[in-house]
Amino acid sequence: MDASCALSLVLRNLRVHHRVKNKWTVLRMLGCGSFVVVYKVCDDEGYLYALKTEKYTPKNALKVEVKVLQTGEKQKLKYFLKLLDCGTCKSPEAGSSVDALRRLRPDRRFTLPCAVTLGIHFVDAIEELHNMGYQHRDIKAANVAIGAVERQQIYIIDFGLCRSFFDEFGSMRRPRKVAPFRGTVRYAPLACHILRETCRKDHLESWLYSQIEYTRASLPWRDLNNIIDVGLYKERCRHDIGLGELMGECPREYINILRYLDSLTFYEKPDYEKCRRRLKAAGMVLGGYKPTYDWIDENLRAGNGNVDTSAAPKVA
Repeated sequence: MDASCALSLVLRNLRVHHRVKNKWTVLRMLGCGSFVVVYKVCDDEGYLYALKTEKYTPKNALKVEVKVLQTGEKQKLKYFLKLLDCGTCKSPEAGSSVDALRRLRPDRRFTLPCAVTLGIHFVDAIEELHNMGYQHRDIKAANVAIGAVERQQIYIIDFGLCRSFFDEFGSMRRPRKVAPFRGTVRYAPLACHILRETCRKDHLESWLYSQIEYTRASLPWRDLNNIIDVGLYKERCRHDIGLGELMGECPREYINILRYLDSLTFYEKPDYEKCRRRLKAAGMVLGGYKPTYDWIDENLRAGNGNVDTSAAPKVA
């Protein structure tokens, strides 16, 4: 599929069995949002792919996504899906999202060793993206998928809101006086709620909210949707009583990570290794840390080599 087709055609309401470019057959819708619709499609040989479509606008989000994935492929980065063609990602590489796997669990949380393992991978992925010069601006567990075959591998996905740190001259962008809200209210950093420009530390803050959620199953503002109300709650959680609400059932190292991130300035590069060390220390609470993947280990203990995630949304 050529880039012009993938990026500019209005393909937001494709029917099942519809043929695109006489090559791709639509199987079902995987998900939709304000900007894009994603379909599960197959080629004539039965191989599965994702077809992401959007309405044409002067600032196509898919153009940004393609550029990010192309850069990741050139640099052979570990935490980015292979770009098969403009607008498509090879299906065998990505399976269920981490958020979908969490929701399938009876208590809607991962074991601490698994949460720590995911956290380390997630920090690695964010560091790779930052080193490429991009900020994701919608960091959350729903935008991380495990490999469909290599199920110990994770991929960071959905770069539609990505923005480069650098201007056309290669200099780091200066923060705007007012920056529009970008991202998901539940996981957005505090900076977004006060319409402040986000930076690298803010994306790690969003990651930490997801980390807390799949460690203790929920965030204290889960029932709130208003941007202002959620922002005030996040501010409250910087103080003693609110901090206890946020970090209940979580290792103390999570508090140390939050305080470290809050201490950073706009231009300051985070110490990603420090975050990883804190996570590993959290894993040592149980007497020793080793990489753990609940969706693999529990099925092996049950004598089943494959996890059934058919009820979970797929990133094909």
